[in-house]
Amino acid sequence: MITGDYPGTAMSIARQIGLRNPDQHITGTELDTLTDEQLAQRIQDVNVFARMVPEQKLRIVKALKINKEIVAMTGDGVNDAPALKAAHIGIAMGNRGTDVAREAAALVLLDDDFNSIVTAVRMGRRIYDNLKKAMMYILSVHIPIAGLSLIPILLNWPLILFPVQIVFLELIIDPACTLIFEADNDDSGVMTRKPRSIDAQLFDRLTVLKCFFSRRPDPGCNHCCVRLHTP
Repeated sequence: MITGDYPGTAMSIARQIGLRNPDQHITGTELDTLTDEQLAQRIQDVNVFARMVPEQKLRIVKALKINKEIVAMTGDGVNDAPALKAAHIGIAMGNRGTDVAREAAALVLLDDDFNSIVTAVRMGRRIYDNLKKAMMYILSVHIPIAGLSLIPILLNWPLILFPVQIVFLELIIDPACTLIFEADNDDSGVMTRKPRSIDAQLFDRLTVLKCFFSRRPDPGCNHCCVRLHTP
């Protein structure tokens, strides 16, 4: 919480909303005495910042980015514009927000409802998970296809897969199954897990290994495309 209000007001609101460590705070005057490295260290435990001016809000955003945090900044005033611009995702208020804040932000909440942010995060995590599932399926289903196509040629064996069969697999099975993954519902614990690291890759080495060695779906999996892929 970054506010221009007094510390007592800010800490009272922090307790009401359940913010972690609500009794610890940093004021604008104290922040000016800290170096960027000290601020990056303190910001790991302190969540309430009171009596802040625009340049101090910008320093807080930069300190979070030093700690490799994904920073989403909300604001509605002209003094929030620098921090909104510097954050990974600047979110301005659509109803009471100023034109400057809306121009600096990447997103605008038309109804000024913070619940929309939670909904967007949940949707983003679902899209990421389903995209990863679809890519894993595409790679894992192409490994045996490539093997069945190339090995007979290299060993001078009769062809196992003919071109028409490969075209059928490419044009019918893969797109249909990929669409099923993309429309899959999110997991029950999608909002309780920790955020991904800023350095996390969509397709890392472990994911590729899973595609090579995965042979059958998890128990209880009802995806038709996984059943088709099961030996």
